[in-house]
Amino acid sequence: MGQQFEELPEWEFAVRTNTTGTTYTVVATRSGGVRGDASGEDIDDLLRTMRRWATATATEVGLLVRRALSEVEELMQAAFERTGESGIEGTALDQAGLADGGVIVIDYLAHNEAGLALDHLLYMIIEPSLPVSGEAKRDVLRAANLIGDGGLVARVRTRLG
Repeated sequence: MGQQFEELPEWEFAVRTNTTGTTYTVVATRSGGVRGDASGEDIDDLLRTMRRWATATATEVGLLVRRALSEVEELMQAAFERTGESGIEGTALDQAGLADGGVIVIDYLAHNEAGLALDHLLYMIIEPSLPVSGEAKRDVLRAANLIGDGGLVARVRTRLG
């Protein structure tokens, strides 16, 4: 049995019972492979628990992405300022989605698309070779791990070291 909650459209909650029907397991799965589960006898309590867990996971990803984005936007602004009057034409900054990248990332987060938000943030770091701090790198990697997208985790590890 699959269960959807309106405020968590990217999650599916499956309920399983043991052979005697006395114990339930609720499995929460998010696209991209994030998975958590809880077992017990009270199905309503388990659903509430897993709903809170899914919400907390989504919230943590958003916080990590926003924290890294704050640093990336400062670095991006400084990079644009350094180009001065010579302009950005023909430079690594001459690409769509860099100058307004923060707006794009926040928009993805607002639409429950944390994977796309993180992917765009990674693009903002890599394309102009921004020198992000170790803390920002850790935040991006932690967010990728929470999302559970193996390809994204591999790109973060490869590109940010």
